[in-house]
Amino acid sequence: MDAHQIAVEDLEKIIQALSNDGVSMLLNCLYDAMNDPKPAVKKESIRLLAVLCTARTDSAATHLTKIIAHIVKGLKDSDSQVREACCDTVGSLSTLYLKGGGRSDGVASLFVKPLFEVIGENNKTAQGEAAM
Repeated sequence: MDAHQIAVEDLEKIIQALSNDGVSMLLNCLYDAMNDPKPAVKKESIRLLAVLCTARTDSAATHLTKIIAHIVKGLKDSDSQVREACCDTVGSLSTLYLKGGGRSDGVASLFVKPLFEVIGENNKTAQGEAAM
């Protein structure tokens, strides 16, 4: 097993053990990692956002607007694996937060609005990824 995989597994363990108070701090670390020049780091950071939200759904929900904004920013990345990770993560988060009745009405706009903004931009690749 390589160092990259060990680090990812360690981060997943940290996420599972994380207190609700630590969610904000870990999110900031993941946001910073999304600016790393290495596509693999960006991809895993985006994927770990979904892991964090799944493990701490309610605590992460208060940060959903910012989480989605960072994922949408990743849709414009030049690396296709980063863009694919963004699509997968938006799918995971929408499944997580949009399931069930009336409570999700306001939450749906958190997903739809930024994705439609990307569709309106003059970037064919990002438009396609946002549509996905």
